Amino acid sequence: MNEILKVPDLAEYLRCSKITVYRHAEKGDLPGHHFGGQWRFYRDEIDRWLREKRAAEKRFKRRRSH
Repeated sequence: MNEILKVPDLAEYLRCSKITVYRHAEKGDLPGHHFGGQWRFYRDEIDRWLREKRAAEKRFKRRRSH
């Protein structure tokens, strides 16, 4: 079963502040779901987002080094 994270859990997982999580969630940068005034995040969606972000950064760095 997919683990559901609340904002404090995700902030700890990403090693950032809760404010940063809220800011990125509200901008749509983080894959999250807003239910009843609270944010929820599926861990597998966050892990996929992190992998995609890391891959994009690697592609960007490769292009800049050529």
